[in-house]
Amino acid sequence: MKKLKKEIREHLDNFPQRKVQLETTLNEIKTLIKQHIESEALYRQRMDPLVIFWEDSTRWGKMSKHIFGGVVGFFLGMAVIIGTVIGFKEWIKK
Repeated sequence: MKKLKKEIREHLDNFPQRKVQLETTLNEIKTLIKQHIESEALYRQRMDPLVIFWEDSTRWGKMSKHIFGGVVGFFLGMAVIIGTVIGFKEWIKK
């Protein structure tokens, strides 16, 4: 019990230092994030508008390609299932 009390006292004594360390680390992370966002904005400002359009359009192109592929795949799968059911019914009739 004495050991536990001692550990609790040490922890509470060190708490203000840890709090300051955590706050400074958090502030450093925030400044790094701000710098990254600002550098990304400057990078996009310096780039040719056509290149920015190409990057954005390829991103949307990839997404639309996946969506279109999913829709086509769904309908092809349904066609195969329906064809199999119809073929099975015809095979049973014979």
